[in-house]
Amino acid sequence: MKILTFILLSFCFFSSSFAQTQKEEKPTPAKESQPDSQPDNAPKKGLPPVPSSEQIRIEYGSSSWNKSSEQIDTAFLFIRDKESKKILKVFLDESAPDSSIFKGVFSLSFKNKKVSPEVFIPPQKLRSEKEATNFNKLLSQGKVEQKPVFFRTDEGKQIIDVFDNKQQLDRAKKAYAEKQKALKAKASLVEAIPKKQDLEAQERAEELKKQVDEKVRAAQLQEERIRLQQIEEQKRKERLERQKKLAEKERARRMAQAKLLSEQGEQAFKAGDFVKAQDLFEQSIDLNPEDKSYYFNYAVALYRNNKINEAQVIFKNIEKEKENFILKRYYLGLIHYRLEEYKMAGRYLRSVQKSKSELAPSASFYIGIIYFTLKKWDRSQKEFEWVLDNSKDPKLDKQAEAYIENIALQKQYAKLLKYRNDISLTFGYMYDSNILLTSNSTGSSSGSGVQGSRYLAGASYGYRAIYNKENSLSFNYDTYYVYSENQSASAADPFLNTITIPYNFAVELWGKAWSFTVTPGYEALFMEDSGGSSAGSGVRENILNSYYATLKALNTNNPSWFSSYSLDIRQDDSSLSTSTGDEDQDALKVSLTSDQSFFFDSAKKEGIVANVGLISNNAVGKNKRYNKINLGATYVGALSSWEASWSTGLTLYQSSYDSTDGRIDINATLSASLTKPWTKAWSSSLVFSASSNNSTVAANSYDRNAVTLTGTYKGAF
Repeated sequence: MKILTFILLSFCFFSSSFAQTQKEEKPTPAKESQPDSQPDNAPKKGLPPVPSSEQIRIEYGSSSWNKSSEQIDTAFLFIRDKESKKILKVFLDESAPDSSIFKGVFSLSFKNKKVSPEVFIPPQKLRSEKEATNFNKLLSQGKVEQKPVFFRTDEGKQIIDVFDNKQQLDRAKKAYAEKQKALKAKASLVEAIPKKQDLEAQERAEELKKQVDEKVRAAQLQEERIRLQQIEEQKRKERLERQKKLAEKERARRMAQAKLLSEQGEQAFKAGDFVKAQDLFEQSIDLNPEDKSYYFNYAVALYRNNKINEAQVIFKNIEKEKENFILKRYYLGLIHYRLEEYKMAGRYLRSVQKSKSELAPSASFYIGIIYFTLKKWDRSQKEFEWVLDNSKDPKLDKQAEAYIENIALQKQYAKLLKYRNDISLTFGYMYDSNILLTSNSTGSSSGSGVQGSRYLAGASYGYRAIYNKENSLSFNYDTYYVYSENQSASAADPFLNTITIPYNFAVELWGKAWSFTVTPGYEALFMEDSGGSSAGSGVRENILNSYYATLKALNTNNPSWFSSYSLDIRQDDSSLSTSTGDEDQDALKVSLTSDQSFFFDSAKKEGIVANVGLISNNAVGKNKRYNKINLGATYVGALSSWEASWSTGLTLYQSSYDSTDGRIDINATLSASLTKPWTKAWSSSLVFSASSNNSTVAANSYDRNAVTLTGTYKGAF
């Protein structure tokens, strides 16, 4: 490995010319503003003074210095101290074989405590040792152009970046300023992280740290691209100069050969051999550097070969060419997206979307992904909806719909994570053609023959003690109250209170993701004791206490098919005065149910839900003991124009009792509902149901129709 060295040119080597350098004026340095971090005594022109005893690293990108792709090349440049006019010849080694990036280290051991270095690079014809005197003479006469340079520090080390023109220098300064700004933000972030273990504050701090790290990374990538762009500009200039020197016949031959290689490259590209295509397109550029289409094809091949930085440099060099203008901006957008430089990616992709070209839906799709990545759900959803409105590609539409569905889940998750407390209030009116007497049995009902208006009220409160994507734990309280206008039906009015503590967790079983919920609960039912002292008084007593536990498993078979399975074990303790002997309603009830949901759209707004259930009510009193089979199917749909949802369903069940009369009930219920959300918090529902219960015991047969209108408020804090 070559050792980086520097050689102070001896006075005898430069004896005559060095004396002249002392007398003559130096070349006028380029006028550049320096970064804020420079010393206060920095001159307004050229590099700032630096301590003469410190080591300095110097970097330059040169395609002409890169002689071999297999080994590290070495080159040199000259540095002159602005004040003393002393000159150094500094050797630089290539950073890696075929990288074209050269780095060297030198130290200014002069008498002056401060020196101001100026950089000069001899042209190719003056790079031999015997031409050194001629170069020094030209340098002393001010006939050698000083290279634009940028003085910076990196991890405490002083670095001089050398460029070919002011445009490259300005880009480097801008990139360095962005990097310093990001690093400063990262350093100050430590102070911003709260000491208290506040979850939301910690999450905000982590998100901020992630954003700052991304900015630092983006600035570092930009610095690398600036050097690559410098080298690419040199290569292009060299190719054009070589082409101008060719004879017309040779030039025509090379152009024809370039066209042939380009066609072969296109064939290789279509066949999926991107490596071969890249090589052929690069050869085409070498043979005919004037044809911009070769550069475009070459850049696309680089992109497909995952050489993102290199592809970006080529695309930027030909960005303003009219040919393939929209396609170039699309690729630049994808490149910045893959580099996680979302701001720049959004700019390019937005311009493609506004072009209304065939690429517009794809551009909007990627903008949606960017917003999705940044967790800007509403903006992301808007982009995917634009895709659905404008795309003609069913596959792209399907992907957009999937993202919209995911956004809905993410928004819900974010809301639940932010607000730990949920409340809901429900008020309603029902007209019932045959109010059911539910106080006589915990297992079934019988008709009262009384019709009339009923008023409903309900409330619920929930607190999420734990909530994340792995598990959750909540404490819930629900209450429900019914009041019948007809006092003769007051015995059928329930006041129900429920406490539940659901715990949810996710596991992987049989190669699929499952969600399990374990819910212990307690219910207290207050009604008139129809056989006791409160009968007909309207006074509600605690007639039933229930303790239960439910295990529910949810599985996603595919994006359109969801399955749930539930096991419920319940202990009923009845306090009714009639709950004795064969009529004793104390019972252990076991229920096993399953719901299968099949959706017809990715938004899950239209589909069919089928359910089946088996229930065993093992009551103490044999007349209250029964087995029940449930079957049901419900169709759900959406009224998009009204932003409402509707459903219609049919439920069937058969109950077989162990009673002495051999009672068997068969029930059929047809229902329909319409739900309209008015705001994010308020909604209303209209429900119609028609039931027919046929029983082997005539007293238990009935028909019933009901219409219910409810208004619901849901909030969180």
